[in-house]
Amino acid sequence: MDHPRPSSPIRSPEELARDLEERLLQAAIRERRWRRRRFHFGSMTVLVGVLVPGMTLLGAGAISAGAMTSWLDGGGWLPLAATMAGGGACAALVFLRGWGVALGMVTFGLLFMGLVATMRGTLAILLPAMPGLVALFVMAGALVGHLTTLEEGD
Repeated sequence: MDHPRPSSPIRSPEELARDLEERLLQAAIRERRWRRRRFHFGSMTVLVGVLVPGMTLLGAGAISAGAMTSWLDGGGWLPLAATMAGGGACAALVFLRGWGVALGMVTFGLLFMGLVATMRGTLAILLPAMPGLVALFVMAGALVGHLTTLEEGD
């Protein structure tokens, strides 16, 4: 037995136009919210990518040199600036590519290896702190990856 389908009332073109306008307005509001949310998550992710490695290197340098000013006066400005710029670039890359925790950790591990390779003369005094620095850089990558997955909604 075939049951007749309940028919929807026929709607006028004005009603259809109002419904379409309402759907478009809601879509525009969702798009605006999404862009705002993405900007805030991106800013927070890059900030973490800049601050965690920078503060880590600054802390290790200050401990090894006895004071933060001694570390900075002894040539710590260049590694600190390179670390912060590289951390920001790595965080932006992880965020824009939508990588997760694992690739974030790898990216920041590669940043650390690149810093050590290019500035081994300046960073040589941090040799006892290297295992801790590696762990903290990789932790920064994990935080950046986690923030990226939060933004993505995973």
